[in-house]
Amino acid sequence: MIWTNGYIQWKLTPESAVFDEDGIPIRQEETWSEFIECGYEDTTTLTAKSRENSDYKQQQLSVRVKLQEPKERLRIYDKGKQLLGEFVVTRVNQYSYIAETHLICSR
Repeated sequence: MIWTNGYIQWKLTPESAVFDEDGIPIRQEETWSEFIECGYEDTTTLTAKSRENSDYKQQQLSVRVKLQEPKERLRIYDKGKQLLGEFVVTRVNQYSYIAETHLICSR
């Protein structure tokens, strides 16, 4: 059972490219999945030096959702559906025996 404190939306990519009558690709609108309940935790611990020699942190979140096939990008929302940010999935662990997918996401 996942302790839920927010939602995610997967960024959906089109199944195939769409072309106009001249064979030029048509830019397709960005689409997102329905809201999916999740449990997330801020696991930001990485501190590094930028080129300007100032400290910065790369935000990293740990997200748990019901078992599903993950995508590359997602949006994370709090329980009130306020957007926290758009993240890239950097690591995926699927646990079929407890029906959960564990994602590490960063931006």
